Amino acid sequence: MKKKKIIYFIIALILVCGCGAGAAYKIYGNGPKDITEMFFDPDSREYIKNMTIYNDEKIELDDYTVTLESSVYDSEVGIGYLVFAIQQNDGKTDNLNKFFEKYSLIDYAGGSGREECVIDGNKMYFYKGLSNTVWAPSAKDKILLEERNKAGSLYEFNLVSISNTKKFEFDKEIVILSPMGIRINRDEFVKPETVILKYNDGTEDKVIVKEGTSLLGGEDGGGIGGETGNYAYIALFKNIMDIKNVESVIIDGNEYKTVTE
Repeated sequence: MKKKKIIYFIIALILVCGCGAGAAYKIYGNGPKDITEMFFDPDSREYIKNMTIYNDEKIELDDYTVTLESSVYDSEVGIGYLVFAIQQNDGKTDNLNKFFEKYSLIDYAGGSGREECVIDGNKMYFYKGLSNTVWAPSAKDKILLEERNKAGSLYEFNLVSISNTKKFEFDKEIVILSPMGIRINRDEFVKPETVILKYNDGTEDKVIVKEGTSLLGGEDGGGIGGETGNYAYIALFKNIMDIKNVESVIIDGNEYKTVTE
């Protein structure tokens, strides 16, 4: 019998306690964490450190300075993790927790993801996860800083992508596999029942969903247009996966073979 390991997924959903949702932010006061500590388990952190970009890109507003400090982002699969630092320009901290009442930091393409805040000293750290289903180059790789209830953006943070993906195809449907997660581009809204990673040595990893969530719920899918399908669905791996020996991906009994470019 083939060896099967169980790989759990966490799904890219906007949390109710997200900082970017206006007054519905959740602020912790137990000190900041770097990008690896906030988003990844200990076994995955060394890999993520090698993919981390230290952006140090900043914009100064009338009352705040906002800095994109670091990021891990793969535009091919549409998954990313970001750390922003927000400071008051007067050096005080009394209005830090009011930043998201006036401003928002959003994915250009409207993708979903985990959002949390930590206040430490005179800084508020904003942690943002991305799950971006949009494929158009003009509508990805950007985070917009906007003032609420006003049209247009004040500033665009440009994300730097480091891609390490493999592509698989079955009947014109494309699967893009990353160590951080999986993206399925399909021509219709069909939720897969099973997803299995098949390796060169014949072993398999059965992909199952973390208890209490669905693999491809409505908030994980969106229209993308173009030639790669009309819908995209993204699920994030709970742990970083070694994908170099993945031979194919089996979805609902259909085997998606490696795309040769």
